[in-house]
Amino acid sequence: MDYYPGDEYVDIVGVDGFNWGNSTFSQAIEPAFSQVKGIRKPIWITSFGTGPANQAAWITDAIAQAKAKGISGLIYFSYPDQGGTDFTLTPEGLAAFHP
Repeated sequence: MDYYPGDEYVDIVGVDGFNWGNSTFSQAIEPAFSQVKGIRKPIWITSFGTGPANQAAWITDAIAQAKAKGISGLIYFSYPDQGGTDFTLTPEGLAAFHP
């Protein structure tokens, strides 16, 4: 954590993670999550996404894993074609946020 300025300067810690193929949510946010989970600040996933295949199930798992890990917030990155992976949120994926 060479670049952490100290608790007095930080309100939340952000980590991102993307499924570029066959990663689970937990795999997508590692190793960054492991590096920050000891910091006594709320942790947010400030950008995450997955392709359209099985998107709803992946997001459902992401929400469950985030809760289990004590993550305070999630921000989905919905954007087309990032290096061959389309992270656009599908209607089914959106529905997974509102079960």
